[in-house]
Amino acid sequence: LYQDRLRADLAYSISLALTDPLTGLHNQRYLRGHLRSLIASVRASGGSLAAMMLDLDHFKAINDLYGHPAGDAALRAVAGCIRAHVRLFDTVARYGGEEFAVVMPGATLADAVAAAERLRREIATLAYQPVSAERHPLTISIGVAALSGESSGGDEELADGLMRHADLALYEAKRQGRNRVIALEADGEMVSAG
Repeated sequence: LYQDRLRADLAYSISLALTDPLTGLHNQRYLRGHLRSLIASVRASGGSLAAMMLDLDHFKAINDLYGHPAGDAALRAVAGCIRAHVRLFDTVARYGGEEFAVVMPGATLADAVAAAERLRREIATLAYQPVSAERHPLTISIGVAALSGESSGGDEELADGLMRHADLALYEAKRQGRNRVIALEADGEMVSAG
């Protein structure tokens, strides 16, 4: 009985260490470890892997206007929408603050851009009401990057590079006015999707 309790406590502690308590999504720590194993699999199989970085637009304004509980509710609403509109085997994580990440095994850049655009439209339709009878629009900016089995470098290096490219594309989406999807091609060229 004592050993069973220790095992249960250990499993619970591990779950807490890998899960964001606000949204129930995986956290960045989990995502990074999982991404390395996915990259090893992609390299072995010659497949592809895409990543999205998503950022809730004007999040500070939500906190400033309605308070932090309303900001938390917005993050939970966006997290639920992301989880509901990606494939079951995609990995969704809260990356930090109002940033989320989605890792899509087997997806090409074009697949990920199409999925990101659908996701952007879905979040824009959320009926988020921080104050009764007052709807506040939510929008996100999304950066997308991908790699294939032919990519060279170590698993850690490729994982960092994939997320860095998605992040660069995200910041370009923010720079271009928010509420849009930008992809970063393998050659470093930015491509607007919406």
